[in-house]
Amino acid sequence: PKRDWSSDVCSSDLGKTTLLSTFARKWVAQGRKVYYAGFELPAANLRLHWAAHEAGYMPGDIVSGEYLLRPDAEEVRQRVKAALAVQEERVDCLRCADAAFVNVDSLRQMGKEAEDWGADVFIIDHIDHVSGAGDLHAQSRQVIATVLELAKSTGVRYLIATQLNQQGLAQDFLRSHRPVREEYIKQGGHKKEVATFMMGLARAIRPSASPEEIKAVRERRAAIDTIEEAYTSQVNVMKHRHYGDRVGKARRLTWERGEYTDYLSEEERATHQRILRRNDMM
Repeated sequence: PKRDWSSDVCSSDLGKTTLLSTFARKWVAQGRKVYYAGFELPAANLRLHWAAHEAGYMPGDIVSGEYLLRPDAEEVRQRVKAALAVQEERVDCLRCADAAFVNVDSLRQMGKEAEDWGADVFIIDHIDHVSGAGDLHAQSRQVIATVLELAKSTGVRYLIATQLNQQGLAQDFLRSHRPVREEYIKQGGHKKEVATFMMGLARAIRPSASPEEIKAVRERRAAIDTIEEAYTSQVNVMKHRHYGDRVGKARRLTWERGEYTDYLSEEERATHQRILRRNDMM
């Protein structure tokens, strides 16, 4: 329902921007109006990522120029250009904010723009880009209170990313591969108190990893990538105001070509990658 706001909790390098971008791209494709405040991915890059994905290429290859090494580089460029042109036709479904930081004033301004435009969803990536002097925790509480106020008064849904703190990271080397816990939320649990829904995003350990392998990584006798499941993340439900019985449940997602998709096992992913490579060569 409207008047809700949800949060995606994740460390700075675990894929929250990719997850939010995935949501946004799918909603825009459905004709929903998305107001996107991406403080880590400029609007032009966001659109280029989407165009690359829709054209069937890795966004990183397009953004970095790596695709220029391909023999069909010109064809790739034209296909991405065509995908960008299609996005222009959907301009009425995506609007990006130009603010550089989050504070109460900028949030109110963006919230008004989103409401006046008729946005269905307002995405903020991420809410910890707080600006201003003084107590950051106090500012964070003010910003979150403003989000709640806007969500209630405007009817726009808010989907917000927040980061993790460093608590316990030195003691638990595998924290980034476990379901996210409330005490790891950056700037405190006040975000969870008022959120309608909250989910954590983390890397995933291979289902086939043995207790001995995991122990070796924990004791720093082996590298973490020896037990990590490649191209895979896990999401866990930390709060759900409407479906409390879902709290604690988790599922895996597969990262592919700059977007999250339904989970593929290692064998399924290998088969799927072979198909993608074959299609690329056609």
